[in-house]
Amino acid sequence: MVSPKYLTGRALPDACLESLGLRAAFYKNQLQATQALVKALARAETKLIIFDETQHMIERSGSTSVRAAGDFLKTLFDEARTSIALVGLPELLRLFDVNEQLRNRARTPLRYYPYSYQGKEYVEFRRALAGAMSYFLDMGWDTYEVDDPCFAKRMYLASAGRFGMVIKILAEVERICSTTKKATQKHFAKAFADTAGFDRQPGNPFSAVEPISVEQLAKVYSSVMHEAGLAVGVRALLILPEQNYSDESLLGYLARVADENFLPSVGALLAPVKLRVKGRYSSEELLEMSQGLGLLLEHLQQLAKPGCVESTGADWSRLRKQTVAVCPHCLNEEPYVRKLWHHELVTACPVHSSLLVHCCPECDQPISIGSAGMMVCRCGFDYRTAEVRDADKGDLAVATLLQANDEKRKQLLGLDAGKASWQTLTVFWFIWGF
Repeated sequence: MVSPKYLTGRALPDACLESLGLRAAFYKNQLQATQALVKALARAETKLIIFDETQHMIERSGSTSVRAAGDFLKTLFDEARTSIALVGLPELLRLFDVNEQLRNRARTPLRYYPYSYQGKEYVEFRRALAGAMSYFLDMGWDTYEVDDPCFAKRMYLASAGRFGMVIKILAEVERICSTTKKATQKHFAKAFADTAGFDRQPGNPFSAVEPISVEQLAKVYSSVMHEAGLAVGVRALLILPEQNYSDESLLGYLARVADENFLPSVGALLAPVKLRVKGRYSSEELLEMSQGLGLLLEHLQQLAKPGCVESTGADWSRLRKQTVAVCPHCLNEEPYVRKLWHHELVTACPVHSSLLVHCCPECDQPISIGSAGMMVCRCGFDYRTAEVRDADKGDLAVATLLQANDEKRKQLLGLDAGKASWQTLTVFWFIWGF
């Protein structure tokens, strides 16, 4: 039975009687209605009573009414000797907060959440959807393939990750197309409009021509969680960059994540996990970052490795702590911060043979290591448009030596693979005190 929206002394027993086909008006008061209900349940040999939308008992009721509802459920459980399942949004737990005796009779609540739009939960959503779609394909239908990623995003947006809504849409599609057994995007659009339309996102997910973005999935997930009164943590809402780079620095990646989520700095991104911006993070801190922000630990560990050759013995001691230098040419090719740029002895780009830019040419402020938008200064200047100067051989030699790529090191310094040349470089290495 569906719980009544307006809770009074008679509302619950009357609703139960009506669900059994009895006229509640025949009973003068709550006691008579409750007694009649217990007898009716015994005659029907009822084993389980399911109250749906139980949060209605809470939403428009004061604490006295809520406690009275708890007392009724307790009495029903004791006298009818039947199991009772309360189904609804998490707000229904207030019933147990105000009625200790009811709480003592209850089992631990089971919580079911919508699938998240990213990570393992989204993979599980895709699997569940594929299982449901295989029914149509096994029956000879002409429709989407079970592994269609674009269709999966549209279905997620339509259902907000709630699989019951997925089944509802598919059932309507089956009804609409039962004769032709052909279901295209327009049929799914009609099924959504007829059965599952809601205002969490503009328009119909199956009517749009444009591909569905991660931002749209995040918004609909946030909306349905907010409606249920559930807090949405950083992990659930975090939008991640689509492109990864093998030579990107950890702080550069975090800056891109912050920028994707409209955060002003890396510090603001790390604040919920109580970490600060710094040059190096321990294994424990990387684990906290992974668990708290929903970032892949293996990826963070790879990003955290130094960008210079590890044989120098100085892979961490000479890292820039608060600022970073950038190559405008590199940023124009791919907009991310390279690991090599964090080393304070690197002043040139070994790829473009140009000096790195350390300060904003417009406001003369150092390029901050913790800024979210690493491509643009706070004053508005775009680092990619900065003028660059050619680097001399000494600057290029240091940058090339520190770059962890033997072949490129030989090529850019004009060296062969001869033993003498590399011995000479080793001497140069220790003269500089690396």
